[in-house]
Amino acid sequence: SAATQSSVLKPAGDSTYNLYGGGNNEDAAKAGLAIDGDPTTAWSTQWYATPKLGGLKPGTGLIIDMGRSVRLSQVEVLFSSGCCTSADVYLGNSGDISQAAFSSFTRVGSASGVSGDHKYPISGSATGRYVLIWLTSLPPALPSSGVPSNTYQGLIYEVTARGAPAPAAG
Repeated sequence: SAATQSSVLKPAGDSTYNLYGGGNNEDAAKAGLAIDGDPTTAWSTQWYATPKLGGLKPGTGLIIDMGRSVRLSQVEVLFSSGCCTSADVYLGNSGDISQAAFSSFTRVGSASGVSGDHKYPISGSATGRYVLIWLTSLPPALPSSGVPSNTYQGLIYEVTARGAPAPAAG
């Protein structure tokens, strides 16, 4: 069964995926905190005036390089405990931050209004090297975050991808 062939996949690395405006400026230096195995450390987005990223862009995200093509069975994301985050999971084969690369990704999971630990069940046969967590709505920033009050900020404490290496093409 698929469940017996599904295990935790170790990522090769990650970065931010800020496709819209201003360069890749969503704190890329701290992106690794989302895959470091420590649920007390987090990567955060910039802060925004509204939950929908201040109306500045439709989304922003975190891209995880799995190091090889994989078929996912589940992606578990530990978000902020504050309600609520909306985020989609995409799978693709390009680490480029471009409209063309983004449009080649396949959406394999979607969730609205979640907080804390959320498991995205992944079904289907899509394969890819890159897992993209695409945030489309953010929760209120935590009081301890050091950003202005009454703002919104996405937090990802940990991402765990489960699945199996994709069969070799050919």
